[in-house]
Amino acid sequence: AADTLSRLLHRLPPNLSLPTRLSPRAAAPTTTTSLPTFSNLTPTTVSSAFKLGFFQLVTHPISSQLAESAELESLPLFNLTRDQKLRYFPKEWPLGFDDEEEEDEAATFCLDGACSTTADGAELGLASLRELTRELEKV
Repeated sequence: AADTLSRLLHRLPPNLSLPTRLSPRAAAPTTTTSLPTFSNLTPTTVSSAFKLGFFQLVTHPISSQLAESAELESLPLFNLTRDQKLRYFPKEWPLGFDDEEEEDEAATFCLDGACSTTADGAELGLASLRELTRELEKV
């Protein structure tokens, strides 16, 4: 399950998961404790998060099947026409569909925790993505 979730998170658009400047590769910190809290973060952990921009979580309750379902369910969003993307996910900063920030970057979707769409976007069927979002919020 951890490997599948890690692969899914690594496939996110680069502007969502990586720092804008490249630094020497360092190993991502891993934790196998129950759930870390902000009160027990060490300076090393905070420094690593700042430098890398992410953590790799292991021993979490999110199933690999849910992560894969959410990925498969969301892939068709990128095949929608630009007009459909703007209709289903209107740009209401910071949420919505955006393809205008930088010309060399891929289009991005910024969704709220419920993966909301406009009323006519109900047929997009994002149930697995919504469930994955709820589970990630718990972690």
